[in-house]
Amino acid sequence: MRRVRRAPLPFPYHLIDLRGAEDGELIEIAALLGLGLSLEELRSIRDHYDNLGREASDVELQTYDQTWSEHCFHKTFKGLIETPEGLVDGLFKTYIKRVVEELRP
Repeated sequence: MRRVRRAPLPFPYHLIDLRGAEDGELIEIAALLGLGLSLEELRSIRDHYDNLGREASDVELQTYDQTWSEHCFHKTFKGLIETPEGLVDGLFKTYIKRVVEELRP
C-alpha cells in the first residue's frame, strides 16, 4: 500500500500518510496495522493529521487504538440498549455516571 512506508531507521517504524485518505483506504490501513478503530475514529484521526500537516507513525496509531479500545473507553457502555422496561441510553451514563454524581459529596 502506498500510504504506509517504512522509515529509514534501524528498527521497524512505519509512517502512514492519512492526509486526504478515503474511507476505503482508512479501512485498509486499519486492517494492515491490526487496528480495532471504527471508521468514525479513523476519520477523526485522519482529520487531526490533516490539520497537523504531517504523517502519522505506526506507534501513534497503535497508541490511539490502545487508548480508545473497548477496554479503556468502554464503547459498549455508550450504546442504546433495549430492555423490557424500555430504552436505556447508555449503561455508563444511566447507571454509573448518574450514581457517581448522586453520591458525590
